[in-house]
This record gives sequence, C-alpha cells and structure tokens, in this order.
Amino acid sequence: MSQVSGFFTNSGPGGYVQTLTGNSGGPVHPTAGNINIITANSTPIFAGSGSTETLDFGLANLVLGSSLPALTSGTSNVGMGNGVFGALTSGIDNVGIGTLSSQMITSGEANTSVGYGAGREISTGINNTYVGAGAGAATTIGFSNSAFGTDALNNYTTGTSNAGSNTAIGDASLVQLSIGTLNTALGASSGDHLLTGTHNILIGYNAANTYTTSESSNIIIGNFGVVSESNVVRIGTSGTGAGQQSTCYIAGIDGVNVGSTAQVVTEVSGQLGSAVITAGSGITITPGANTITITASGGSGITTIDGDSGSATGSTITFNANTNAGATVKFAASGSTVDLDVTDANFNTFFGLNAGKSGNSTNQSSAFGNASLSSITSGNYNTALGQNNLFTLTTGIGNVGVGTDCLYTLLGGNHNIGIGLLNLFNLAGGSGNVCIGYQSGVNYTASESYNILIGDDVDGTVGESHVLRIGKSTGSGTSQLNKAFVAGINGATSTGTAVVINSSDQLTAGGIATNTSQPAFQAYASTSSTNSTGDGTVVIIPFDTIVFDQNGNFNTSTHTFTAPVTGRYMFNVAILYTGITTQTTTQIVVVTTGNSFNLAYQSGAGTVAAGGFLGGNGAVFAHMTSGDTAYFTASATGGPKTAGIDGGQTFVYCGGYLVS
Repeated sequence: MSQVSGFFTNSGPGGYVQTLTGNSGGPVHPTAGNINIITANSTPIFAGSGSTETLDFGLANLVLGSSLPALTSGTSNVGMGNGVFGALTSGIDNVGIGTLSSQMITSGEANTSVGYGAGREISTGINNTYVGAGAGAATTIGFSNSAFGTDALNNYTTGTSNAGSNTAIGDASLVQLSIGTLNTALGASSGDHLLTGTHNILIGYNAANTYTTSESSNIIIGNFGVVSESNVVRIGTSGTGAGQQSTCYIAGIDGVNVGSTAQVVTEVSGQLGSAVITAGSGITITPGANTITITASGGSGITTIDGDSGSATGSTITFNANTNAGATVKFAASGSTVDLDVTDANFNTFFGLNAGKSGNSTNQSSAFGNASLSSITSGNYNTALGQNNLFTLTTGIGNVGVGTDCLYTLLGGNHNIGIGLLNLFNLAGGSGNVCIGYQSGVNYTASESYNILIGDDVDGTVGESHVLRIGKSTGSGTSQLNKAFVAGINGATSTGTAVVINSSDQLTAGGIATNTSQPAFQAYASTSSTNSTGDGTVVIIPFDTIVFDQNGNFNTSTHTFTAPVTGRYMFNVAILYTGITTQTTTQIVVVTTGNSFNLAYQSGAGTVAAGGFLGGNGAVFAHMTSGDTAYFTASATGGPKTAGIDGGQTFVYCGGYLVS
C-alpha cells in the first residue's frame, strides 16, 4: 500500500490534491491527509521510498489477474488473465496467459498455456505446452504434451503420472484423446475421435477420422484410416476427387541395390506386400544385385506345357495362333523369345474367331468379335466391334459397326456408323449414314446415304437420303416417344423461317401446322330475345349453339368459356340489337375472371337502321389462368326496356382461341 500526502498541484504550493478518481468506485478523499494506492489480483505492488512510489515487476512470480492466494514456494512463474494460477503452491517455471489458463496448477513445472482455459486443469504436470482456447484444458498430471490450436488435446486427462508426449497441431486435433501417449497429429481435426491409442502419426485434415478407440502404432497421411486397425501405414486416398491421388512417385527406389534376394513387392486394392520367388521343378532362381535370374536347370529343354485344356509335351513346343484368335494374331519367335503380335504390318488388328481376313491389303482397320470384317480385302479405316459386324464388307472405307450383325450386308459403302443389334443390316452400298438403336435403319436396302436415325426400331424408308429421324413414332407403346426435350432452344432468339411438325411427326420449315387439341370455339345465339334491355339492364348474351369447340371448353347452358390452360386468349363477338332508338346507347362487354373489357360502345343517334336495328362487334386479347372463365354481355340505356338481341348465326355469334 502507498500513500499520497501533501501532494502539490501544478498551481504551486498551497494547492493540494483533494480527491483521486479511478475507473470505478467514485472519488477517494484523503484520510488523515493520506490517499492510499494499492494493486489487486496481481503480484506487482507499489513500493514507496523517499518521494518515489515504484511499481516493481521484477518479482519471483509475475502474475496479472491473480494474487497467488495459495502460493508457498513456487518461483519463476509468469501469468496474465483472470483466475490464472489460482491454485499455485510450489510450481516453478510455468507460463499461463488467458482467462482461466493454468488455473489449477499446484506443483507443476515448466508448463506453458496460452488461450482461454488452456491447460486449465494441470495440477502436477510437467513440460506441457498448450496454445489455443481450450487446448489441453483437461490435462492434470500429463507430461511433455504439446497442443497448438483451438481445443487441441482438449480432453486429454492423466494417464499415468509419466504419461504424455503427445503433439497435436491444428484446430480440434486429438480433441477426444484421453489417456493415449506418444501420438503426433498435424492438421485440423486430425485424429479427432481417437480415445486411448498410442504411437500414432496422423497428418492431414481429418486424418484418421475413423479411429474411435485404441487404434495404435499407425502412420496415416491424407487418409481417414479404417476403424480398429493398428500397425498400419496409409498414405493418400485413391481417386481423382478433392483430397485424392491417382498417381504415385517415390524417390530413392529406382536402381537401388538392397542385396541379393528373390523377393518382389506385391499389391492388391492399394495395399503393399512382398512375395518370395521360389524355384520349381527344373527351375533355378538366382538373385543378384538388382536382378533376379530365372533359368531352366537339368533336362534337355521344355518337357510339358499345360494349357487350359490338354498339354503339349516335348523338348520343342510350337505355339500356333489358329482361326479362333483372329487374322492378325501371330506368335513371332526369335532367339529365346516368343512374341505375341495382335497387330499386323499394316496396323490392322483382328481379334476373335474368323475376325478379319488373312492376305488382305487393308490398312488401319480393327475387328473384335466372331466373323467381324471377315470378307475385307482392301477397305481401310474400318472398325467392327461385336459378332458378324461388317461381315460382307470388302472395299468400304471408314465404316464403324458396334453390336451384333451391324452393317452385315454392306459391300463397299463409306463412312457409315451403326450401333446396336441388326443396325443397318440390309444396307448394300450407301455412305455417311449414322444409325443408333436396335434394328435402326433395317429398311435401307440399296444406296441410301447421309441419314441419321436414333432409337429402337427406327426403320427408315426405302430409298430415302439426307433424313434425320429420332424415335420410332409418337405414342406410349414399345419404342415410341410421347415427349421431347431439346436443350438450348427455349428462350433463344433467332431469325429465319419457323419450323413446324406435321401429322407424320415431320419437321418442316415455313409449313402450316394444325393442332386439333388447341382450345378454339365458335358459338351463336339461335333465337332472338326481346324487351330484355334498353333501360340499362345487362344481359348475358345467350350463345346456345356450337359451331365448333375443339377442346370442349364452351358451355352452351351457361354461355361461358373456361380456360383449360394458362395463356393469352383472343375473343371476338358480334350482335345485332333490335328495338333501338336514336336516344339509345349500347355497350358490349367481354367479362373474364377478374377483368371486364368494354367493346362497341355506340349511340343510336344517326346510326340506328330502319326498324330499330343496330349492329355491334369487337375483339379483345386477354390473359387467363387455367380455370378462369369468360362470357359476353350486352346492354342498352337511354329508354324503356324495349330493346332486344336478334338471333341466328349470321348476326349474333362469338368465338375464341388460345394464342400463346
């Protein structure tokens, strides 16, 4: 405690300090002429000497945030933060920075805790380093643990009195470890579910994420590991996605001599192993530096070679590629080596029973499958994959058949592509056709060319060329289609002639399209009505007879049209009033759900015909939602109720249709 007594102000002698005011608690007045200045919750204190008050930080223990209420003999401790070293008795060389960090240390030594609650429960632990909020928060008597990152080693407790030596670097790394020892984890959430395992090395984000109990002695780099495994090395994760590897290079292997041993590395499903090469009957194994020599010993040469069926016996065994293998498959022997050739000098590859033809002059053609390209003589760049494809072809160029019996009859056509069973089976000489699907193009029998057919049973038409067909026909039966979706069309702006579809599903440009299901109607009033208006009475025009109604949307009983779909509709109406005078004003209205459209507003003055007849007509373009209704009204005002509406299809009719 220090005092302020007789302290002069800057105004000179006679001006004394009357009060001192701190951050809280209000002004302090002198007592017996003194104002005391003290520190709290810390080890530094003010020391007065002569005219000087000194705040001394050169202490055996320097702590800000705790007065070390339990201290007995501990020294060389440094702390800062509320509650730090609250239980310290004899511990030495400890550092605690952050609220509640190192709060429970008693006799622990050389521990460093930085961050809120870091190392909070350490009591007698030694040489632990925890940096990050919650890092090592549960450790009590562990030794030589290091954790860097929020909640790293958060639940590590005691183990035995000499347990520890864990290193965790990364947010939540080894967060669940309780009593395991000698683990090293590098990467956020690495080993975050491991409980009691030991001697693990875990590197990478979420490395060994599957370890949940006592998995031990593993080295895991960039891999989740496998639950319950121990004594395993896993490096990387196979694949091409994020965090995966598809190629491996390890330096220091190629050309390195590890001694004379007949042992080789094996692999299955990414797991490495080793196997010893052992000698068999008549075989000698001689390992050397970077070499393993396998030689026949004893006897006078080959004695027996077993095949999948049967055996060949003798000192000389002959390998023959028969017709089952394909026309280009040959065994070529030279010196002590027998090579299996599947491609000939002209870069043809024919593989399969009777595939290709020997002695031909074709170039760069390929056939895989029974009897494919079996008649080829000089045609080039052809490809057949499957049985009997391009069976008859002799001189054609650039044809492709994939499936069975594709382009079977083709002799000399060029650049045809057939994919699917019996595709373009009967085509004899056409070129440039592309057909995909079962029996596609089977109606082509001569030289039909440059057609594109896609779909099962899209047969085509005999003699046609330059035609595109997608799908067999419209419907819901086998091989039929009843919906078509083509991306990139909707909303696109283009210029040119409109394309429509005729009744045979053919696309035409600039043609006329009809749609019998498009909403469209016409109706008329078959009888006249008299004395129905004239005094302002509004009359629903009684259109009771249908001329046509394509979609059945007009009701002649209620004289109302109901919209089957949301869209824009065009309506027209014409009527002939009767009983009109020169003082009469008439009005026709189209009434839709939520809207009224006034049409043909006119006066009889100067326009009424002899006999009181006055015609009126109009049209309106209206937006309607599916289920909305529309009807037509007429009214006449300016006189008595003596006006009416004539009848008959010629003078009183209405109509409407969906525009878009």
